[in-house]
Amino acid sequence: MNPGHLTPQALRVLEARYLRREKDGNIAETPEALFFRVAQTVARAEETLGNPTQQGHWQETFQQLLTSLDFLPNSPALFNAGNPAGN
Repeated sequence: MNPGHLTPQALRVLEARYLRREKDGNIAETPEALFFRVAQTVARAEETLGNPTQQGHWQETFQQLLTSLDFLPNSPALFNAGNPAGN
């Protein structure tokens, strides 16, 4: 699956800047996994807000927005979400 029908240039940018890598430098994440990671991290705010039953709803909603390319967060959110420094 190609989220939102990403262009070849967009895929190159994701690979160069945002997708997680293994220690040896090989790409260890797909664009779909990136969007899942970001959506999951953002949805965790529902726990902090005392609404843990809403977490799944917001994760699905946000992931759909990302996958459709209707919304993309800023670079720090894409890079840091789900990483130890970004949680």
